[in-house]
Amino acid sequence: MRPHFSRYVLFGIGIAGIIVTVGSGWLRAGRPVFGMTQAAGLVLSTFLALQSVQGIAFPKVKVHVGLLLLVYLSGMLFMGLRPLRHELSATRHFLVFAFLPRRDFIINIVGFIPFGYLLLLYFMSGKGKGGLLGMTLLAVVAGTGTSLILEIVQFYIPGRTSSLFDLIANGMGTCFGVAYFLVEKKFSSG
Repeated sequence: MRPHFSRYVLFGIGIAGIIVTVGSGWLRAGRPVFGMTQAAGLVLSTFLALQSVQGIAFPKVKVHVGLLLLVYLSGMLFMGLRPLRHELSATRHFLVFAFLPRRDFIINIVGFIPFGYLLLLYFMSGKGKGGLLGMTLLAVVAGTGTSLILEIVQFYIPGRTSSLFDLIANGMGTCFGVAYFLVEKKFSSG
């Protein structure tokens, strides 16, 4: 058996976990449910797939991380852009300033931690011409920008609310993911 075969199996299991976690809400009878369980499954599946990437040579790691980032982003878009009700809300506001329930705030933070980590890992697995600081800022801006795009699109989806606190929570999650990557990099190289 080839030494990297188990890494590919682990990567495949992580990708399958992301797909099953996101798809499980649609397999239930009635209204799809996406909550803490799905967010936890999405995050755990992503970290499982990330474990397979460690130790893979440069050209292949960028492809693996890019695929993982694409699948994770697809899952986030799938969960974040589904309509919640069939009727349109009577009052529609863009980036409404209303506090989220604590559970939703935590889900938004947790959901973007792997995204921030994956963004920085993807940017760092390239040639890294911008240096560590440049790549870190790029990852934070890309994660927060993705969240802003989600909030803009949610404004037009029936039953969804474009929330400033979603944007803040997603930005915090991106920053936590980037910080986790930087701490892990410091301790693994030091």
